[in-house]
Amino acid sequence: MVTGEAARWLEDRREELNQRFLLARRRFPALTPEEVLPVLATALPPLAEGGGAGELLDAVYDLVLLHAGRDRFATHPGLKTLLEEAFPRLRKLLLREPRSLVPALSNAVENVGARGAEYARAIAIVGAELDDPALLLRAGAVLAWRLGEARLRESALGEAEALPARALLAALALEGWPASAAPLALAALRNDAWQPPHERVSERALEALARSPEAAPQLAERLRKAPVPPLAEWRLVARVGDFSGFGGAFDVPPLLLEGSERHRLRVRCGDVWFAIDADAFGAVAVREPPGDAQVRVPEGGKGILRKLRAQARASRGDGCKLGQDGELTVCAETSRFDAIAGGSSFAALDGAVAVTHPDSHRIRVLAPWRRPL
Repeated sequence: MVTGEAARWLEDRREELNQRFLLARRRFPALTPEEVLPVLATALPPLAEGGGAGELLDAVYDLVLLHAGRDRFATHPGLKTLLEEAFPRLRKLLLREPRSLVPALSNAVENVGARGAEYARAIAIVGAELDDPALLLRAGAVLAWRLGEARLRESALGEAEALPARALLAALALEGWPASAAPLALAALRNDAWQPPHERVSERALEALARSPEAAPQLAERLRKAPVPPLAEWRLVARVGDFSGFGGAFDVPPLLLEGSERHRLRVRCGDVWFAIDADAFGAVAVREPPGDAQVRVPEGGKGILRKLRAQARASRGDGCKLGQDGELTVCAETSRFDAIAGGSSFAALDGAVAVTHPDSHRIRVLAPWRRPL
């Protein structure tokens, strides 16, 4: 049962709100009051207290009708977390831009899928560090990227520049870092998005920075100019993709295609082609039209690999070679890695290497591992 100022708002607008409910039911015939009222009873009261929330309550009411009509509360539990936990904590910002923020945050929760509840709770923490509602959506892009929406990497890095230090660190789950370390987090991610900031900056460096914040620009410059370590110090940094039966995109083990980039892999699975945006935070695979890009296979191999090798390239003029025993050559350096032995295809990724295997739906990415400051 709705109480307090929210109850008075509902009573004052009863006729209009009932008409909006009927219009929503025309669009969603299965919509019932029993689905809507319990959500309103928990979502509206904390937003209404204190007055002046009419436009915000309007926006939330419409959002509840939409999600109840589409049965999204059952399939996306993060939406209730957003309404019941995050919105009350974000009330100050929502009151200023309810018609834009309410649907935008709801869309973000839906887009991150299984991590929607995590997004909702985290955006409330981020919002506590902000006074400008426009910055909340910028911070939301950084947060969505950190939760696995790799397609946002470049735009999120741009949005991050405008955020206050504490909000940026909260979006990156680095709340324990001193505010002066925010530029280091950005410098680390720009330098190499396959290695997360907490692996690039040591606890000792953070403690020193807390004592001497003025050292931040110098440390950030060291991160930006960090040299590529020897090939022998490269590590397996990610396993990208999965079997469609486990929620992934691949029906069969994938093969890497030429034209792959450091954070954008191109693969084919049988006759289906994908572009995959990927980094240390996650990966997103999207189908793309088939083309004429070739598969590049390791040297050696028998059976199906020998057959595939007849129609694929084993090497190009980029100095990158891979053997079946996991021996990798990059720019005249050679080292052997058990994790990429027995590969079925590989791609040079501008300072990293991706490898597929005939018995796996996951792509393994090998990249430089830089020691922390």
